[in-house]
Amino acid sequence: MQRSGIMANASGVVEILRSPAMWAALSTVIVAYLKYKNSRKVMITTKDNKVVHAEGLNEKELAEILEYSKEFTAFDPDKDKPENEET
Repeated sequence: MQRSGIMANASGVVEILRSPAMWAALSTVIVAYLKYKNSRKVMITTKDNKVVHAEGLNEKELAEILEYSKEFTAFDPDKDKPENEET
């Protein structure tokens, strides 16, 4: 419930985001997402504004990059294309 004039605190969420276990779990999900369909892409922007393409990275490498990430985007440029259609 949200009340007017009372500060809300989401410290549990912040602690989860800072947890090294969360980065490992997220990297496992991203690697599985990429392996399921070859056309999928994940781009990670780090805190110093470097852009990293996650394709080809293993879970450990990805977890290390995610720890310093500012944001990431997952997308499939061929999402409207049937899976059995060849390119």
